[in-house]
Amino acid sequence: MKFRCSTSLLAILLMLTLSAKAQKVWTSTNSGSWNDTNNWSGHIVPDITSFVEIFTNNGVTVTIDALTPAANLTIQSLKIGAPPGATNTVFLSSVGTNNPLVLQTGLQLMDGAALLITNSGVLLQLTNDHVDIDGSFVLDSGWIDFGDTTVTSRVGRVTSGTFTINSGLVSAGAMTVGGLANSSGVLNLNGGTLNVATLFSVGRNPGTTGSVFVTGGQLSAVGEIQRVGDEDFGQMTVSNATVLLTNLNVGRDPLSVGVLTLQNGGYVAISNELAIGRFGGSTGTVVIAGGMVSGSGMKVHVGQEGSGQLTVSSGSLLAEDVLIAGDNTNGADGMALMQGGELIASSTFFVGSASFSTGQVSISGGTITVTNSAGTALLAILNGTLTLDGGTVSADNLFLTNVTGTSAFNSGTVNTKGTIVANGSPFTVGDGIAAATLHLNGGTHSFANGLIISSNATLSGCGMIIGSIVNHGTIATNCGATLIRPTITRILRTGSTSSVSFTTVTGQTYTLEFNNTLAATDWNAASASTNGKGSVMTLDDTSALSRRFYRVRAQ
Repeated sequence: MKFRCSTSLLAILLMLTLSAKAQKVWTSTNSGSWNDTNNWSGHIVPDITSFVEIFTNNGVTVTIDALTPAANLTIQSLKIGAPPGATNTVFLSSVGTNNPLVLQTGLQLMDGAALLITNSGVLLQLTNDHVDIDGSFVLDSGWIDFGDTTVTSRVGRVTSGTFTINSGLVSAGAMTVGGLANSSGVLNLNGGTLNVATLFSVGRNPGTTGSVFVTGGQLSAVGEIQRVGDEDFGQMTVSNATVLLTNLNVGRDPLSVGVLTLQNGGYVAISNELAIGRFGGSTGTVVIAGGMVSGSGMKVHVGQEGSGQLTVSSGSLLAEDVLIAGDNTNGADGMALMQGGELIASSTFFVGSASFSTGQVSISGGTITVTNSAGTALLAILNGTLTLDGGTVSADNLFLTNVTGTSAFNSGTVNTKGTIVANGSPFTVGDGIAAATLHLNGGTHSFANGLIISSNATLSGCGMIIGSIVNHGTIATNCGATLIRPTITRILRTGSTSSVSFTTVTGQTYTLEFNNTLAATDWNAASASTNGKGSVMTLDDTSALSRRFYRVRAQ
């Protein structure tokens, strides 16, 4: 009996000891060491049983350094906060990356909280949980592991939070920047590496604001769809750094607004899709002012179901497909502004969709190139307008085959290997004032309603043209063995003289020939041969005493 009473007493004492250790509060009004027993409730340093809370009114800095025993570096959880005007800081100072601070059940930073890590590690052993970061969290060097893929790290969860990575390695399952209504979050990646395994969301819920600034290092978030402007406002700026993504939505859900800005030295690699204005009611903007957005198989939707705008002023966009409101969805609105730099599509570049949405492309500088090694890449203006006021457009194939698809080729250069224009309007090169050039890179070029070369405009290169040509500018082709077919524009008969007008190309020789019947195969010269001048010429048949059929032979 005496033995059983002693055992019960020991058990009660052990329970009281664990209860005393469970909640560990910083009681000192001064800054100090984590290792000092005088700073803690119960005068006991935190250990594996402790749920640590630091909430002083005047603000203190609690320092964990290399002298901290390993037994005091594993705790249950850490919660930091402070009243308005105060900041309570936990500073991990050169603890070493092989001896991390281990949090087994949670980390919560509230208003007035600061967590600073230098040459140290933090490990959260969480599953199906979350980490809340309001206040400030800074990794100067070392590493942070937020737990497995079921854990969400929330920057700016309730009020406002800032997470800054200057160097080192951060691993997270999911990460949101901007959490609940009226909250805001900021992520600064100035160096080091941030790996996000699943969801990466900026401006997560309605009423939130999220901002990401990647100015160095590498951000990798390749697990699922990444969102800038998820349900509210989100922005991401990339410069002098690398971002690796799989699918990126800039402006995702209804009423959301997303902005992605790429500056000098920035590189964004997207392996699958970039959607700018993903769903109806969303607004997305991508600005490329330097650097590169690239993906060998990437499809870019500018206004997929919502409203999207793409602006390129310098730098590069390299993709497989670029669709400017080209997804056959009602209500989609897409605009592309090309002011400089380059845009390269290896398969398709569509302006608008054949049945529903309207796209607009405005080019004042830079280059748009739609090409591949097979020569099958297609630039098609289906529903909307492509306006060229400078810069260069080059395509394997250029199609305008819908009456709702138009071009305004005012100035600049268009290079094409194959052309079909059958939208009910002539294809006009130049506005008659600025310089404009249509350059043919071989192939066949069909203009169902004619080709007009305006004043100060030039037709150059070489290719087979089908359709009439009205030339007010310059035709300066060099076709070699391939001739541009002349087009008879007018036949006027006065007495026994027939005057035949036709288009010419500089460097080619033309002969006016006649026959009395179309079935005959022997054509006769009606006048002497003459050299083309790149404009419409007229030759006379002075012996047209009866009905004759005419042709113009070029050589």
